[in-house]
Amino acid sequence: MSEGGAATAPALADSPPIVHPCPMHARATEPASPILSAPFDDLDLDRPEDEEEWERRVMALATARIAAERARLERLGIIDASGDLVSTALPPDMQPESETTVETG
Repeated sequence: MSEGGAATAPALADSPPIVHPCPMHARATEPASPILSAPFDDLDLDRPEDEEEWERRVMALATARIAAERARLERLGIIDASGDLVSTALPPDMQPESETTVETG
């Protein structure tokens, strides 16, 4: 503690920034969801017709997100066009004979 009773701040603010040794760029792999949210601030949920509209918005949001995720899993080769798993085998790094480990010490 300093004289005034307040703890002194660490000198981290003066430290140089930590950067990755290799440049890393974000990939724009997925377009933004066509429906980002299901707002309800314009609805009065005590009115049946507004409650129905809220339900419609939530279901549209869920449908869009499920379709986007299914397309992503198909592109990655995890599922086929029918939605079935392409393989049930573990990836090589998860095989029992793999040199990798999940032990942390």
